[in-house]
Amino acid sequence: MKNKKLLQTKLSRLYAVVWMVVLTLLLPAYKSIAQVTASDSIALVALYNGTAGVNWFSATNWLTGPVGTWQGVTVANKRVTEIYLPFNNLTGALPDQVKKLTELKFLGLPGNQLSGPIPSSLSNLKKLTTLDLAENKFTGSIPVSLTLLTKLTSLNLSRNTLSGKIPATIGLLYNLTYLNLAQNSLTGSIPVSIALMSNLKDLFLENNQLSGTIPSVIGFLEKAEQVYLNGNKLCGVIPASIGSMDSLVYFNASSNQLTGAVPSSVASLTRLYLFNIESNQIAYLPNLSGVSSLFQLIVGSNRLTFADLEPNMSKMLPGTYAPQDSVGTNQTVTVCEGDSLVLSADVLEASPANTFVWLKTDYSYISDASSSPFLVLPNVTAAEAGIYTTEITNSNVPDLYLYRKVVFVKVNTCPVTQATARNGATQVFPAPFEYEATVNVTTAKEEELTLTLLDKSGQVVSRLTHLKTNEAVSIGAELPRGMYYLKSQHGGKSEVVRIIKK
Repeated sequence: MKNKKLLQTKLSRLYAVVWMVVLTLLLPAYKSIAQVTASDSIALVALYNGTAGVNWFSATNWLTGPVGTWQGVTVANKRVTEIYLPFNNLTGALPDQVKKLTELKFLGLPGNQLSGPIPSSLSNLKKLTTLDLAENKFTGSIPVSLTLLTKLTSLNLSRNTLSGKIPATIGLLYNLTYLNLAQNSLTGSIPVSIALMSNLKDLFLENNQLSGTIPSVIGFLEKAEQVYLNGNKLCGVIPASIGSMDSLVYFNASSNQLTGAVPSSVASLTRLYLFNIESNQIAYLPNLSGVSSLFQLIVGSNRLTFADLEPNMSKMLPGTYAPQDSVGTNQTVTVCEGDSLVLSADVLEASPANTFVWLKTDYSYISDASSSPFLVLPNVTAAEAGIYTTEITNSNVPDLYLYRKVVFVKVNTCPVTQATARNGATQVFPAPFEYEATVNVTTAKEEELTLTLLDKSGQVVSRLTHLKTNEAVSIGAELPRGMYYLKSQHGGKSEVVRIIKK
């Protein structure tokens, strides 16, 4: 009997030890499960398994310790509120089960290897304020359903391989302060619904394939501090409404196909620090020297001239305004051998700081530098036929060389007639003349004609307007003896003839 009681006592102690061991083993798991709801637990496990969690760079406590201690997971009131696993080698598709994390406010998985489409089911995460899926390998279009996440303040889908259009309803994300869709393959236009994003501070759409114009409603983004549209296919003009973006600090629309003029309203942006429009086709730049905050004005590879750049030199660093496109128009001139020929580079706004050097494109002829835009070739020979251009510099805009579009000079052998000075369709005879000369501009059909007489320094002596081509005009009776240039303008063409009154 005594032995039986002793055995029972020992068994009771053994059971107690076993239960202590069992409780020790099970309690952490129980606490782990108890920390989050079953649906959240299932979603987290699906995220781990679906993105090859065993290959993550770091997965501290995942599937072992309490959920609140799992690396990158934040828990509140038994619900997962944040997941942040940047640059952690998550691979594969983002599991659809993530939609069950309905209390999630922050989802950040940037810098991983996630692929496939962005799940449209993410729209189920109604409390999400930050969605960061940047620098992955997502493909396909941006789900329209994401624009239902109206509590989002930050959306970053940059540096993926997304295609298609930006959802037209993107403006429904009216609480956004940060939108980054840069470095994808997005096409189509910038949706006008961005006007609804009145809280937006940062807009990054660079390095896509966006086309169309910059919408004028961009001016409604009065809180925007950074706007990057560079590296797209945007065309048209920069809208004048940009002047309403009072908070704008950085604006970059370089490497597009923009044309026309930079609006003068840019001069009213008192916080502007960077304004970059290089590599477009812009032909006019207002005076921005009064914008005291402006430090980086970058305008190279456009169609600007010295007149655009001189007032803005204090805002530009060397190399930020060159090169620029060639100026004027291509021209073909046919002249008779032995005639006098005057070529003109009078294609810029006049400035005493301009210097002109004429050259043939094969460099077989280069003139001396001159303040005159005209090149006089007396007694033209066949050897002077060829393609001419002008290198134009300006002492106030160093290191910029503008080139006149080329002049094709053709030299023919013509029958000897009354001495004539001619350039293309314009003929003046006799040449030289003693009392007055006759001008005849011959064209296939009648065109409006303007004749301008200039002295040898290039100053205007007289101008005759509202004339017609194919009608003889007398000139020179009032001129003193000397050499002059006659400039005829008709049908979009400009021709210059040297004349002499003896």
